[in-house]
Formats: sequence, structure tokens, C-alpha cells
Amino acid sequence: MSTDQKKNSKKKKATGKSDKAFLGRIREAWKLSVGEYAVEEGETRTLLGRLEALGTVTKEDAKQVLNYAKKNIEKNRLELEKRVEESVKNATSRLIIPTDDEIRDLRKRIIAAEKRIIALEESEREGGDVS
Repeated sequence: MSTDQKKNSKKKKATGKSDKAFLGRIREAWKLSVGEYAVEEGETRTLLGRLEALGTVTKEDAKQVLNYAKKNIEKNRLELEKRVEESVKNATSRLIIPTDDEIRDLRKRIIAAEKRIIALEESEREGGDVS
């Protein structure tokens, strides 16, 4: 291998490392900007398209970051749904909410009370004793 070929080989390796480092920085920036919550895939795609148009990332790098983003967006969306569900469950557990059986029992008692009231009203109209 000639001296020029060795230099080119070293340059490619160095560029490969810096590309990976740059890709890592993009991923890290994406994570920091997105945080732990979901974002629209379209926004990520648009950002990567702009970076690609500027020549900051290659099409291959953009695809890698987009695939990484898709996985994390879905994971974050599921985590967010789980947290919301847990929060709602915790909040509603503090409330006193009757069960279906308790509601059915109350309906029966109300119907029975209405029947007694109607019987009392009819009895009073007839002038009879209600006991």
C-alpha cells in the first residue's frame, strides 16, 4: 500500500469516526429536544430533510436517525399513555365512585320509596289510614 493510499485510508477511518460522532450528536440533540415524550414523525422527517439539503447529514444518516426516532417516538408514546392511565387511575381511586351494584341497589330503593310515596298520597286522598 502506498503512502497516499494509507493517508486516504486513515482519512476515511477518521471521517467514519467523525460521522458516527456527528450522528451520535444528532441523536443526542434529538433526544434532548424531544425529551421523553412523543413528537410527530413528520417534524423529525422535515428536520432531517433540511439537514440533508444543507449537506449536514447524508441520506443514509438521515434514515438511521429517522429509524431511531420512530422507535423512540413509539416507545415514548406508549410510556406517556401508560403514565396518563396510571394518573387517571390514581386520581379516580381517591374519589368515592359507586359500583354498578351499588347504583342498581339505589335504583331499587328509589323505586320502592316512590311506590310507598304514591301509596301514601292515594291513601290520603281516599282519607284512609296509611300505617
